[in-house]
Amino acid sequence: MTRFRHKFSVSTMCAIVLVLAFASQAPTALAATITVDPHGSGDHLNIQDALFAAQHGDEVVVMPGVYLENLIMTSGVRLSSLEGPEHTIIDGQGHKCFEAVQCAPGTAVIGFTVTNGGSMQGGAFWVFDNSYLEIADNVISNCRVGYEGAGVHAQRYSYANIHGNQFHNNSSPMTAAISVIVHSSADIRSNVFRENSSENRGAAIGVHESHVEVVDNFFVDNRGGVTTGNVDFYKATGLVSNNVFQGNTSTEAGASCVAIRHASSRVTVVRNVFAHNPGGPALLTVACQAVSCNIFWGNTSNYAGLCPPVGQDNNIEADPRLCAEHPGFLMTDSPGRAIKCGPIGFSNCSECDH
Repeated sequence: MTRFRHKFSVSTMCAIVLVLAFASQAPTALAATITVDPHGSGDHLNIQDALFAAQHGDEVVVMPGVYLENLIMTSGVRLSSLEGPEHTIIDGQGHKCFEAVQCAPGTAVIGFTVTNGGSMQGGAFWVFDNSYLEIADNVISNCRVGYEGAGVHAQRYSYANIHGNQFHNNSSPMTAAISVIVHSSADIRSNVFRENSSENRGAAIGVHESHVEVVDNFFVDNRGGVTTGNVDFYKATGLVSNNVFQGNTSTEAGASCVAIRHASSRVTVVRNVFAHNPGGPALLTVACQAVSCNIFWGNTSNYAGLCPPVGQDNNIEADPRLCAEHPGFLMTDSPGRAIKCGPIGFSNCSECDH
């Protein structure tokens, strides 16, 4: 590992400036790249040692392998794999895989399979106490917790930037994939949620007294309990836009795709596809929300609550023409390509046009 250093230039205009310049001339380290290789060709054999050695702005790059570790993130450090999630696996052995506490922007985990995490909250990722964490391009699977947030749990004024991940077969009593609570926020974009299950609220995402934006995601074959949603808001605010909800069900009748369960919640639901969901109403609200330009088709029921949307505000009931080869995307002739509302759901897969 090499750290490059530089010295500040010193003025010779006068002796006072010269002395002050030399007094403040402590070398400043530039960002370093630290490598991890279990076979001994890197700077460290395990990831945690590399994280402890890293400083804000550094990147830790991990070689392929299976790492049986429970990791504490260093603030401002980017942790990435060299060859992606297929070849780089973090196995939590039933405990938290990652903890990020009071981490600054720039802290990131990119390109791993994160599996077998467990705890009461945050089996794969625990983001806590005014912390920031970017979670990108990972496969998060087979994590199980005793309460909520088997995949990601963000709490207490924290922020999670969650994009490009696959959440698969995670489970919990309350929220299977992501929970965001206690005045926290999350940007959740371009993820796939498949076969996650919860006994109560939030088969995929649960939000309580926090704000989230859920955009361009695919929710398929997730399973919830009674009166829950794949995306469940309680005393919360947010945006649910350009997602596809397909084939989601429940262990008991009544679960929905999107549940807005408190009158004080303020959530915009726009340009989504709700198709072939047998679990319960596609959309559940206890008060009128901003619901527009959505497509409903083949659900057990489309809506429960006040202000039924179909027929209003460009919400329609029609076959969305989903692409069989690329689940979640729309065929060329889909009504989801309507210009009036703008693109609905996923509509940027050129292979669906053939």
